[in-house]
Amino acid sequence: MRNKLTTSKFGLVLVGWALLVLVFTGCPMGTVSATDVYIHISDGDHPPNPIFLMTPGPEGQDGFYPPTVQLLAEVYPPNADNVVKNWNSNDGSIATVSNDGLVTAISPGLAIITLTVGNLLARANVYVDEWAPPSVQGSKSGYAGDLLILQAGAAAAGAIGRTFVELYNTTNQAINMNNFTLQHADGTGRWFVIPLTGKTIPANSSFLIVGELATLPETRRLQISDAEADMVVPGFNLNNRAFRLALMENQHRLTVPNPSNMGGAVVDMRDGMPPADVPCSRTIGYTAAGLIDLLGVVNEWGDPRDVIYGAEASPAFRISQQVAIRRVSLNDTNNNFNDFRLIDYREWSGGNPYRLTGEQVYIFRPRGSSFYPRNIQFPEPGQEFDPGPGTERLLILQANRSGNNNGGGGGFPRALVELFNNTDSPIDLVAGNFYLHIGDATDWTHVIPLAGTIPSQSSFLIASTTDTNPVYRADLPAADQYAEFSMGAANNWRVALMINQSELLTVDNPFTEASLSAYYVDMLGVGSATAFETQAAPSTQPQGPRRISLEDTDNNNADFSQADFRGHWEGTARTPNAGLYRIWPRNASAGEWNPVSGVPAVHPTVRDPATGDIEFPVVP
Repeated sequence: MRNKLTTSKFGLVLVGWALLVLVFTGCPMGTVSATDVYIHISDGDHPPNPIFLMTPGPEGQDGFYPPTVQLLAEVYPPNADNVVKNWNSNDGSIATVSNDGLVTAISPGLAIITLTVGNLLARANVYVDEWAPPSVQGSKSGYAGDLLILQAGAAAAGAIGRTFVELYNTTNQAINMNNFTLQHADGTGRWFVIPLTGKTIPANSSFLIVGELATLPETRRLQISDAEADMVVPGFNLNNRAFRLALMENQHRLTVPNPSNMGGAVVDMRDGMPPADVPCSRTIGYTAAGLIDLLGVVNEWGDPRDVIYGAEASPAFRISQQVAIRRVSLNDTNNNFNDFRLIDYREWSGGNPYRLTGEQVYIFRPRGSSFYPRNIQFPEPGQEFDPGPGTERLLILQANRSGNNNGGGGGFPRALVELFNNTDSPIDLVAGNFYLHIGDATDWTHVIPLAGTIPSQSSFLIASTTDTNPVYRADLPAADQYAEFSMGAANNWRVALMINQSELLTVDNPFTEASLSAYYVDMLGVGSATAFETQAAPSTQPQGPRRISLEDTDNNNADFSQADFRGHWEGTARTPNAGLYRIWPRNASAGEWNPVSGVPAVHPTVRDPATGDIEFPVVP
């Protein structure tokens, strides 16, 4: 007997077949026995594989795919055609099917339509998309060159923990994406649409879209949590052999393989010159209307698995489950091959110059808009990298306990932490989901959700409401935020600035904890504290650790020195009243300043610790 398996353009596959004996009574059918019987689904012209439908659009407006399809059941031999045929949908909320095989789209998703005849079964996968008009020829969006696809990666079983696409807003203005879509496809297939409605990219910041978390994420060197992403899209997955990404300023579904090339038109360029009998024309190429940016990338040149039908000029090289693709600069040349290079997220090794050091993983890793603002950097893969001045991290400028009232009186009236925004843009602490973690030598004891905005090149002061000192050298400015906290022992404590970590830290040192690298911003550990960056900073109360420059080397011992906040007298190294402004804490309202030189000077009010009388500035 014959084996029979049929497929078609709309998605039907005969998944099983059997020798079926059908018995009919009456004329003219007679009896069918010992006969090969098989079933086949079609749309009347072709066998389907798979079926694509769209939810109904506005009245009178067609979508790229129809809202319904009529499937036909073909049963062989013909005299078996009067057997009972049962149609079924596994999910009627996505697509329904009538008794005669009419499939109707209801909502986006995947529904499986089955046809059973006796003990035979045929199946069709029905993919339903939200209605969208098809793409049309036109011109690029006005955001082209300003809003970029910065980086993308595909996850499977390698170093990358989940599919991701990182966008970047190069402008100084937030961009509202209410009418935008991100569309993705493999090298040769159809486009899928991710609406970006309701989303905004802050100025000079990233926007991160991720798929579902891969299995065993803890084994992946690039781990991206849900909290880091701006959008988690179930089912979003990029092919790690070849894929295409298109960022669009509309909600039209792309219907062409390459939206950067939708054909052209011959136009007359003479405009009266040269003479009419002299040919002078050229072809103007069209893009898909509203195209902002396009990325096409392959794994290997010439590999038959890595065919790609769309890219800007030439596709980028290369992509895999280990390797992401990232821009080499923010200057878009409209050539993917020139604009992107591979970033290998596997463990660094001297024999592979494209693999990343631990510091580079922090720099290159994709970010969401909560990491604001984003200072994009482009070190060479494999090179030793020094963040240098202007590091993208918000800095802990200084911190100290209260109670340093010995040695002639002095120190702060409250325990405090002073942050400094070493960027050219304000930082919204709520939008960024920043938390301050404080502890003693061996444990984390407090977590403080930060609120407010830090202006560019300005400080932000957090002061304790409970750890206070009645005998202090000078008044503090009003804190930007007050909280209940204490740093424990006099000279042994820790402070960490983290993102998205609302619960008290359970790891001892977040600086060395790989699972927290995406959330880590800065830390200061002093004395015998077991948490610090490379080496702990010294602290001998009433002196306190304060940064010596804005160049963060990730070594507390090198980055901080002890500033003496006690009262000054001749013959000591303590800071005189007139120079105290160089090291005294400031709040956000003090505005931009240089915390190394102290300029512009803002003099604190210095008091005699014994009498409380004002000593400086001098009161007339």
